Amino acid sequence: ENIKNMKKELNDDQLIILVQQGSLEAFAEIYQKYRNMIFTYAFSITRNNEKAEDITQEVFISFLNRIRDYKAEGKLKNYLLVTTRNKSYDWIEKEKTYYETCKSLKMNLIRGNDEHEIKYDTNEIQKLNEALSDLSDNYREVVMCKIYYDMTFQEIADIQNCPLSTALSRYKYAID
Repeated sequence: ENIKNMKKELNDDQLIILVQQGSLEAFAEIYQKYRNMIFTYAFSITRNNEKAEDITQEVFISFLNRIRDYKAEGKLKNYLLVTTRNKSYDWIEKEKTYYETCKSLKMNLIRGNDEHEIKYDTNEIQKLNEALSDLSDNYREVVMCKIYYDMTFQEIADIQNCPLSTALSRYKYAID
């Protein structure tokens, strides 16, 4: 079977089952679907282009290493975002360079024409970064998850390991 021809018909859980059965094409579909989201989320936390790329790869390697035990329950996006969050904050903790790298947000955001690359308008990114950089990590993360990843507040609360009411109040505070 050609996974690419079936991709519009297969949901994440079906792709996961195929990956568990050894399908590299199914894994490639999952990677293609989520790689930009993972990179953007890692970058929003680390503020480091190269590290965000590394974390993106680490997230998918970790997922693939754990695929046999992964339960396909319709929560792949959450799983990948939680893994990305954890790996990103682990890096920040190790490096202790978070505030220094915030200043370098403008670095290399307009990147090559390679299909794996994401193109951004550096002026818009700079304005957004200035607005978001005034927020603490938890508040910034709620805004990113809600606006960019279209997550529910319950999903955000699960990622942040906090009550739903806390996620809601963080978002309200950040937007105000």
